[in-house]
Amino acid sequence: MPALVVTTSEPSHPEPIRPTVPPPHIVAASATYRTLNDSEVAAAVLRGSHETPSRIGLTQLDMETFFISGLLCKECGQSGYSIVVYTPLKWIEYEAAVAHRQLRPFSYAYVTSEMREPILRVTAYPSKADYISGTGLSMSSSVMRVVLTDGTKQNIIQPLTNVQGIVESNSALRSYNYTSASASFSLSDVD
Repeated sequence: MPALVVTTSEPSHPEPIRPTVPPPHIVAASATYRTLNDSEVAAAVLRGSHETPSRIGLTQLDMETFFISGLLCKECGQSGYSIVVYTPLKWIEYEAAVAHRQLRPFSYAYVTSEMREPILRVTAYPSKADYISGTGLSMSSSVMRVVLTDGTKQNIIQPLTNVQGIVESNSALRSYNYTSASASFSLSDVD
């Protein structure tokens, strides 16, 4: 699977994207991705209605940032970035779990045709400061966008969508807003 890349600021001179032609075995494998059928959707809705939203999807934590920031500044440890990846089934489960938690109705009828498509969804959360102060904020960072790349960063997959959100941190005296990013990728591109 390609590596996830989270960018924290827009580069002044972005590198050009080099188009590549995937090997034949990759193209053949990508044809296996399909729209979810009715029974798969119904099962995902049922599983999601009994699950906690934070337990759904593949979560990756940037522990290196947490460790390094803790070494450099004892009073301003950061959470590090976190990324959650959802396959189409896990996305439906997540939507059902969120609706259940918010006491909103969610059933098979609420699943849109877009939710059934072979789309990989990625949500990247910012590296937040433990303390909302000058030194605490100096090492924290928002997320601007998410792309997929291989280990050499020669093959870059641009997202189909890239939406920014707001994550708020509050203390007794002030609050601070960070930016998160949600992106979607075609599973055939990821393959």
